[in-house]
Amino acid sequence: MCRQEARGAADSGARPARCVMARVDAPDAETLVSDLVERDFTVSRPNALWVADATYIATWEGFLFLAVVLDVYSRRVVGWSMGARLVTALMLDGLDMGLGQRDARDVIHDSDHGSGRCGRPY
Repeated sequence: MCRQEARGAADSGARPARCVMARVDAPDAETLVSDLVERDFTVSRPNALWVADATYIATWEGFLFLAVVLDVYSRRVVGWSMGARLVTALMLDGLDMGLGQRDARDVIHDSDHGSGRCGRPY
């Protein structure tokens, strides 16, 4: 939204509006799950460690959010989800896709604590 406003202002010769970014505070330390990976991303078998992240894709209609879950061993996408908003359900849909397609009983799932991964269901 800010980019479009700034682009329109630049075309008209006006000074672009200042963009204000909202910051999501991290949850309390008591609510966070312990870090089982400890930044050691080496595994010896498939479905031992999955990592997840989300990004946005700019389209003519606005932003589209993409959540992806990767198997660290094979470096393949095991689940993904797309939506108009970056919410916890988007991340859970990607995780559910991976769990539905793979036999992952003892998988460790790791992600950062971004806004889509801080909801209670996640």
